[in-house]
Amino acid sequence: MFLEPEDAYENCGIKVHENTECVGANNGESETTTYEECHQMAMDGGYMMYSYNSDKGKCWGVTDETNSMCAEVQVDEDERWNFYEFWCSEGYFEEKLCLGEKVKAGNTMAGVTFEETLKKRTCDKDACPKITGYGSLEACTAAAQEAGLDFFGYRKNGDQCRLCLDSTDKGYTECIVNHAKDNKAKVYVVDCNDVAFVDPMYTCNMNDYSDVLGSTAEMAMKCGETAVGDALAGEMTVAECNNMAFDAGYDFFSYREDTMACWIPASASDDVSCRNTNSIEANNWNVYAVCGELDESISDEEMACVNMEGCEGEECFVAFKSTAVSWKCDGINQDHKGVDFAFCVEDTMSKGLTFMNFRTTNGACGSIDECAPLVTGTEWQIFINCAMVSSNN
Repeated sequence: MFLEPEDAYENCGIKVHENTECVGANNGESETTTYEECHQMAMDGGYMMYSYNSDKGKCWGVTDETNSMCAEVQVDEDERWNFYEFWCSEGYFEEKLCLGEKVKAGNTMAGVTFEETLKKRTCDKDACPKITGYGSLEACTAAAQEAGLDFFGYRKNGDQCRLCLDSTDKGYTECIVNHAKDNKAKVYVVDCNDVAFVDPMYTCNMNDYSDVLGSTAEMAMKCGETAVGDALAGEMTVAECNNMAFDAGYDFFSYREDTMACWIPASASDDVSCRNTNSIEANNWNVYAVCGELDESISDEEMACVNMEGCEGEECFVAFKSTAVSWKCDGINQDHKGVDFAFCVEDTMSKGLTFMNFRTTNGACGSIDECAPLVTGTEWQIFINCAMVSSNN
């Protein structure tokens, strides 16, 4: 998915890791410059990462010595440094993105640095009548933008959108200065930025079986707004999770294979958090692009063996579950120990069985006809014999 730039920084964007610093970064050995100049210095040196302290105007990682120290990063407890990482992809895409963002103290948007967090507040109720029927924060945001407003109020409960249509300063006085109490509303700002990210359609086009299989955008990552408590209740397949996101009109979703947990966005800003520029590391999660509706009737066995028709011998054995997690079939017996992978394959084939478990650390081997996968944490992996799946179908 991501490529090292061969020339200049063509098809490259930047991912910002807030409150993160290169290990060893310090003001004394840094370059004193603006952020824009720091960014250019990194490109002039051909570096793929750097760090910047905006409070002090300090740039780190733009020499060979300091950049080598950026191979390892850490949380900046003082919240002064940000870490910047170039990403490059043939799927590079740019757009102007406008979102309704909550007004939070310390944030600067629409040319205003906010002094208060306006939660449980809304815009002046006398000057800004409530309008219902928009149906979502996104639609209310679009209406505010169309009316030339930078600030507006929204209450999800009751779908109440407050637009100050007669405002002379884009809603600033009515929403930021004269805000009113409303325990279930918030004041929002229309925040527009030029952004670059990997187009989800590029991910779809790279998957020849996107009409059958889920299209993985990033492995061991999850959408930035994903929280375990927000995952949908119950176990779901990738296809079921995909289709819920598709029906809701979103481009991405997060899925955790070991627990079959599904998280889909609840808003446009949630969906944006799934882009490669906003996703976060999470060992057991993957981010998927939504390419269309998937057939929920296709079995896991059939999905694992797509395009394996006519395979022979060892080439028929493919990983049944992600190798990033240790898996084992429930109830399987360890038939052999100290054998190599090829021996285990031959043993499974000779028994006419569909699933093979193999443990790389000690060459343990077992096979079984039906498999209920369990996460083990003991370096086992499950392989499926696609020749058996083909013959059974």
